[in-house]
Amino acid sequence: MITERMLADSFQDFWKELLPLLTPSCVHLLNRGYGMHLLNEYGVALAPVESREQTRDSAVVSEFAYHLAKEAFSLSLSVQDAFNDNDECNKAQSRAVGLVNMYEGASVPPDMVLNVAELEEGLELALRYEAFVRHFGSAERCIFQIPIQGAGFLRACEADMAIGDCLIEIKTVKRSLAGKDIRQLIIYLALSAASKKTIWQHAGFFNPRRASYHKFRTTELIELLSGGKSTVDVFAELIDFICSSDVQLDSTF
Repeated sequence: MITERMLADSFQDFWKELLPLLTPSCVHLLNRGYGMHLLNEYGVALAPVESREQTRDSAVVSEFAYHLAKEAFSLSLSVQDAFNDNDECNKAQSRAVGLVNMYEGASVPPDMVLNVAELEEGLELALRYEAFVRHFGSAERCIFQIPIQGAGFLRACEADMAIGDCLIEIKTVKRSLAGKDIRQLIIYLALSAASKKTIWQHAGFFNPRRASYHKFRTTELIELLSGGKSTVDVFAELIDFICSSDVQLDSTF
């Protein structure tokens, strides 16, 4: 069994056949044509969130921000109020450290406590989630950690976020959108369709650090990247590959 990130970053021949137009040039055009700046309540573009000099592990800070925002929305609190609640703040820190150790291959001390600069950076990132949800709709239409059933050699996974009919992958990084990010999003869309739970009409990305986002109509994105294939056919080909007994996982890694 492998993760969706491993699948998105491997099997290059398969991906080239499935999505022949997902080239660096295409990704560049998607970044330019669909990348949008996040605005505040006054319509002013928000600045990127810079890393502090005292930040020891940006992955932990990013996970802390995500889980702080998640707890705030689940409790109908503002992010600032959740941050000021010691229990909720500590819970988000513990969750962040545990996940980074589990998925990022890091060796962060399990009892790591974020310093003041890291907490401030995390809060600033978490506040971007509020601005993002405010831009797209009410908090009632926002959910975090959407479980997605696995298939074949791909284990079950979780999508980061959804607002209404739009599935959203969070990338708290300094770089622009990359091809592997798009492949990961398409994996989520295909698995969701295969499980017949949700057919996402829209999909996209949100980057709290860059204060930017992308939003695509699912059918248009798939047709563009596949050279005109239908969404149903692309998803079916992806699921068939995942479930194929001919795939040699050992030779890939």
